[in-house]
Amino acid sequence: MPGWRVSRAGRRRAPRRRGLRLRRPVGAGQWAAVVAGAVLGGWLLGGIILAVVVVFTRHPSAIVVGVFFAVSGVLYYAERLTASWTEEEAEAALRSPTLADLDALDGPALTLAVRDLVRRDGCAAEAGSRGLLAETPEGRRLHIRVESARTDADLDARAVLAARDAAARGRRSAVVVTNGSFTVHAHAQAATSEVHLVDRELLRRWCEEGKALTDLLPPRRAHG
Repeated sequence: MPGWRVSRAGRRRAPRRRGLRLRRPVGAGQWAAVVAGAVLGGWLLGGIILAVVVVFTRHPSAIVVGVFFAVSGVLYYAERLTASWTEEEAEAALRSPTLADLDALDGPALTLAVRDLVRRDGCAAEAGSRGLLAETPEGRRLHIRVESARTDADLDARAVLAARDAAARGRRSAVVVTNGSFTVHAHAQAATSEVHLVDRELLRRWCEEGKALTDLLPPRRAHG
């Protein structure tokens, strides 16, 4: 078979790499070409450095501009790198979704993981300024607020009220999802505000047992 060799043990060996290989110059002509290329490259690099120094010397404001673009580039790269890490964390949790996987995520990564769980249910979901905006195949519109439990404190009624107000602007059903728990006051407020609460146990059933979110929500509070 072209490109492969079979050893005596019957295993295939990878084909030889055919890439660029540096070779030692042979003869005076090749050595002269190498020296000339090195001199030309050094001359060009020196000219660029000298030009930059002259510009900064004659125009001090250019230093400020240069520093601004350098800092902006570093911040942009850091933001993109953090965003890619966040996406990878969320995707890693969903390859084998367990509650422990979700507990290891921070707030933004947990929001992305919940978004993908909603999409796994067959719903459309996108991240908004105040949470996730989702719509079921039946046309039910949801506003999902995701709260990461980083402490032992339970979520109080403030999260419920924030979800209710945000959902009311878009005429959606409000849902609060957390990997923690809710206070008694939060449950009472949710009952009067028609806000659905997904606590740690419901989240476990959702991600580990494959239950759909709409099946976990009490139908008596459904609206929108």
